[in-house]
Amino acid sequence: MQQASKTYSFFNIKTNPQHLLILIALPLFAASLFVADTSIDINLHDTYFVIAYSLLFRAIAVVLLVLWMIYIAANKLLPLKSLNWLHVSITILTLLIFIIKMSTFIGLSGSPRRYYALSEFEQQRQTEYLFVYNIIALLFAQLLFIANLITGIIKRLTLSPAK
Repeated sequence: MQQASKTYSFFNIKTNPQHLLILIALPLFAASLFVADTSIDINLHDTYFVIAYSLLFRAIAVVLLVLWMIYIAANKLLPLKSLNWLHVSITILTLLIFIIKMSTFIGLSGSPRRYYALSEFEQQRQTEYLFVYNIIALLFAQLLFIANLITGIIKRLTLSPAK
């Protein structure tokens, strides 16, 4: 009976928000198996990158899985649950915004997506700004996690008796 309540408290999302990471990672990985042969084309100066959506979904799922495993390993070192919630929610929100915004670039099958009309440049620029703000928010969330982890390590080292 005690084991069941211990398991429930471990997977309780109210006290352990990091489990939201795995709850998002698993459907993303499953979705990567069913995504059609679509890709995103990124033109950066003279280089043209083509990334399949299935690979993009799997990469995001792996990042979320790695973050979840780090949370499980360092759960006792993280002192502030509010920073855990903030990190997890910003991370998930930015990745979902990224996925939703990328899905708007899926073109018709076989149609070229590299030619843009002159009237679409302003919309393209606003989309690029959204991606930049999204990346900044994602990096800020990771810095929150690192700050929370370092605070926990320092707190643990200062409270433990010196040998």
